[in-house]
Amino acid sequence: LKKGRFWITPDPYHKDDNIQIGREVKISCQVEAVPSEELTFSWFKNGRPLRSSERMVITQTDPDVSPGTTNLDIIDLKFTDFGTYTCVASLKGGGISDISIDVNISSSTVPPNLTVPQEKSPLVTREGDTIELQCQVTGKPKPIILWSRADKEVAMPDGSMQMESYDGTLRIVNVSREMSGMYRCQTSQYNGFNVKPREALVQLIVQYPPAVEPAFLEIRQGQDRSVTMSCRVLRAYPIRVLTYEWRLGNKLLRTGQFDSQEYTEYPVKSLSNENYGIYNCSIINEAGAGRCSFLVT
Repeated sequence: LKKGRFWITPDPYHKDDNIQIGREVKISCQVEAVPSEELTFSWFKNGRPLRSSERMVITQTDPDVSPGTTNLDIIDLKFTDFGTYTCVASLKGGGISDISIDVNISSSTVPPNLTVPQEKSPLVTREGDTIELQCQVTGKPKPIILWSRADKEVAMPDGSMQMESYDGTLRIVNVSREMSGMYRCQTSQYNGFNVKPREALVQLIVQYPPAVEPAFLEIRQGQDRSVTMSCRVLRAYPIRVLTYEWRLGNKLLRTGQFDSQEYTEYPVKSLSNENYGIYNCSIINEAGAGRCSFLVT
């Protein structure tokens, strides 16, 4: 026996999703069991056994539709019906400990709501960092939150198509640039209300340092001859604030900022003894630097 879950279905004949006196409410419990045909359920209210009656109807769902599921229908909810309902799942053969699921029904039992804190979207981070995406969930009971990519074809960071969260937080370790994009959080029916899912979007922006070429190049050229070195940006984010600096050894030769071009050049018109050596060009953005090295001999 594993994965005990429940959901609350408000009266389907009313448009709003609230539980109200005088309306119907259904509590469902589901347990994974092998074999599921051997599964039996008992219902309790505030610890006392419940039997099926005209106003409290206990049923088991068709195993082909929803295996391992039992329902308690409360017709015409009364104030005296508020309390803790418990469904207990057992296997007929015994020998395996039962699973017990508690569900509170009260005037404070309300459908879920999802919001994203204003400062949490868009969320800007750097490649390699650990980041937490947040959706604030309210409601009683608080449902499980399902996270997925807004582009449904793209997998989540762990390779799955969907991840579960019990507190609305999605933690991503060692963020990579491929993880940039929109993420969807939505309420699950599990451990909450069986209603139309509430959902929200969080944008993740991953900054990464410039990738440049060539990483290393040896240039052989005679004295008094000219040479021009070129360092090109392949990819970077953000790309709008790219600066560069050229050095020969520790000596700073030139600095500048990119406009629309994708490369920076440094010319030497006439090579002499002091012009030979290792030239480094660093291209820098908020996330770090990429470096081209030239050995001029």
